[in-house]
Amino acid sequence: MSAAVTAIVAPLREELAAVLNATTARRRVRAGALEAWRGRIGASEVVLARTGDGPRRAGGGLEALLEAFPVTRVVVVGVAGGLTADLAPGTVVVASRVLDGRQPAPEPDPGLVALARDCGATAVTALTARRVLCTRAEKENARLALPHEGPAVVDVESSALAGVAARHGLPYVVLRAVCDGAGEALPFDLNACADELGSVSRSKVLRYALLHPAVIGSLWELRQRVARCSRELARVVAMLLDRTAENAHAAPARVALES
Repeated sequence: MSAAVTAIVAPLREELAAVLNATTARRRVRAGALEAWRGRIGASEVVLARTGDGPRRAGGGLEALLEAFPVTRVVVVGVAGGLTADLAPGTVVVASRVLDGRQPAPEPDPGLVALARDCGATAVTALTARRVLCTRAEKENARLALPHEGPAVVDVESSALAGVAARHGLPYVVLRAVCDGAGEALPFDLNACADELGSVSRSKVLRYALLHPAVIGSLWELRQRVARCSRELARVVAMLLDRTAENAHAAPARVALES
C-alpha cells in the first residue's frame, strides 16, 4: 500500500454498495474473517469493508480491518434516522460530534469534518443509541435528551467505530445519510429482530414480513431509500477524497515556497 490509505467502512452492504461501485482497480481481500476490497477512488487508495451492524460487530469489523491494513484515516458511511425536522430524507450529514448516549465519544477529525462540509454535508450531532429508534416518539424523546442544540441524527454504531479509530490513533469522520426523518416511523420494531450481538437478523425480518404482509411495501420503500442514500454518500465520499488528495499535494508545495 502507498503512504496514504483511507479505510471506508459501513455496517451494511447496502450502505457501502455505491461507494464500492465507484471504486476502480478493485480486488477482494481478507482481513481475518472480514471480507474487504482494495482499490482507488479518484487519486486516493482505499480499503473498504462491511463491518456488520450493531456496535459489537461494527467495532470488531473495523478492528480486524485496521489490524490487517496500515491505513491513515477512517471514513464511516451509512444511514441514520433524523432527530430534527430540518433534516429531510436523503440529506448527507457529517458528525461534528459523536455521542455515546449522553457521553461524548472520541472527537471526529476537525479537518475532515470541515472538508465534508465544503462538499455539501450538513454538520450534525450523531447520537449512538442502544437500540434502533423506530417510532416518532422515541426519536422525539432522544432529541429532547440531547445536551446540544442543532441538527442531530441517530444510529447504533458510530460511537463504537469512533472508539476503535481512536484506539489506533487514526483521524476519522462519520458521513451518514438520513433514511427516515424525525417525523417518520420505521415499518415495525426492528429491535424484535435483533440477535444476541445487537445486529438485525435479515432472516427474522423476512419471517416477520411473511407473517405480516402489510409491511412488505414499507420495507421495499425503506430498501429503496437506503439505495438512494448510498448513492448520495458515494458522491460526497468521492468529493471528500478529492479534497484530501488536493490538500496533500498542496502542502509540500507550500512548504517549498516558504523555505
